[in-house]
Amino acid sequence: MESVLVRKHDLTSGGKRASARSWDKLFCILKGTQLTFFKDQKHAKQEGATTYHGEPPLDLHGAVAEVATDYTKKKHVFRVKLLDGSIYLFQAKDESEMDFWIRTVKSARDAGTPVSPSRAQTLPISGEKKEEPKKRSFFTLKK
Repeated sequence: MESVLVRKHDLTSGGKRASARSWDKLFCILKGTQLTFFKDQKHAKQEGATTYHGEPPLDLHGAVAEVATDYTKKKHVFRVKLLDGSIYLFQAKDESEMDFWIRTVKSARDAGTPVSPSRAQTLPISGEKKEEPKKRSFFTLKK
């Protein structure tokens, strides 16, 4: 999936306000769970292309995508919240493209979710328990 979106980095990991919070028009490529940004389509197609400002791709594993109904300054804006706490706002050209990107991010998130092992696989192999000496509290009285 690739298209041009306008992006704003709202919060960094840990919930701090991003230092550069301006809106940037970027060419976005989604491969698997990785969302990569380029200055434009020409830069993205070049051999050995570098990402926008050398940024690493966003890992959408566990990300939440939703319409940013509380953001009223621009139309067709959706929010992507990453596992590390980062929040990005994206503006699409119209409502259908916005809905498409939200569905695409959700499917990328779900595709990257590993299947958790069953409980039986997390238990120790042997059923033996080591006998540990009973620990006494510093404040207990001896009888």
